[in-house]
Amino acid sequence: IFKKSLAIVLAALMLFSLCTVVAFAEGEATATVVRGDIPGCAWDNTKDENNAMTAEGTTFTKTFSEIAAGKYQFKVFEVGKGDEGWHGRGKDNVIIDVTEASDLTITYDSATGDITVSGTKVTEVKNSIEIENMFAVGDGDEAWLNGVSWDPASEKNKMTEKDGVYTITYKGVVADQYQVKFVANGDKTAWEIQWGTEEGAEEGVAVKGSNPDSIKFKVESKTGYGDVTLTFDATKLNKEDGTGATYKIDVVEGEKPEEPTTVPETTEAVEVTTTATEADTTATEPEGDTTSTEATEADTTATQAEGDTTATEADTTATQAEGDTTATQAEGDTTATQAEGDTTATEADTTATEADTTATEEQVPVVPGFYVVGSKEALGDKDEC
Repeated sequence: IFKKSLAIVLAALMLFSLCTVVAFAEGEATATVVRGDIPGCAWDNTKDENNAMTAEGTTFTKTFSEIAAGKYQFKVFEVGKGDEGWHGRGKDNVIIDVTEASDLTITYDSATGDITVSGTKVTEVKNSIEIENMFAVGDGDEAWLNGVSWDPASEKNKMTEKDGVYTITYKGVVADQYQVKFVANGDKTAWEIQWGTEEGAEEGVAVKGSNPDSIKFKVESKTGYGDVTLTFDATKLNKEDGTGATYKIDVVEGEKPEEPTTVPETTEAVEVTTTATEADTTATEPEGDTTSTEATEADTTATQAEGDTTATEADTTATQAEGDTTATQAEGDTTATQAEGDTTATEADTTATEADTTATEEQVPVVPGFYVVGSKEALGDKDEC
């Protein structure tokens, strides 16, 4: 009878142990473990079997031997409880500093939620939250978050600070549902210091944690657009655990953002310059008493509208029968003068300059001096006249 009773007891113990192992592996029973980056640990369940805590009433303990020097983070996790099973410093990890190789003992009281660490060369690093700047981070789209999605250090979403209160406004946000978190210090600490919310949290209470839930809100507007102002108030922040901060999201009627204005390409007026070349220069008088001067390399002719004067290549001096007009061409500067003083035509607007008139290559100069002009009969038929 004794042997039978002992066999039954042993069989029951073995069955109980087997059930416990199976339940632990499947996460169906509650077991308390250490998860983190301590050597031998992991943040998932892959090393839970080695890091199960020993229970004594409501107290759970786990000792690690000869932990190498370094800084480590961990949380206590109750298997089978999902997100509610994580325990640390509020929502943050417990951070320890091991200055020399040392044993480490972690104690968790499930009745109070307290966690303690001990070891000859182990100290806990207390949080001291220092905010240098604050960024709005979320599912950016178009005007919302300036189109930047989940970037904890975008300068486009850096909030403006005044007396510990941070604000930023987005205009013309399309009516829809959005998400946002508040992340401190940008690239310096990335996602280490952030606030959001959690299930059951009071609206407006900013919940700090290693990965809090996003704050969700809606933009509802008759125009289809809203102006959204975010406010994060850190004036009552507890720098040890990150509690005490609040947030506010204000949405008012907005307008559709103006479309970017495309500036058409300007077409500059091109000044057309008529250049008198060596081969062709023409000056025209405006009043119908017209003198045209065509200058070629060896030919210059000045013709008046009245048809009474011709300047030849050899002479370049045109003499009118009535003595009232003289056309003189001198080195690219041509002047036609009528006796009545009514019209003057000059090549290329009175003076042919270097920019728009090229003087003929073989210009016959006028010999300077005084000349007697008249008919041969009046002057005694003198050939030298």
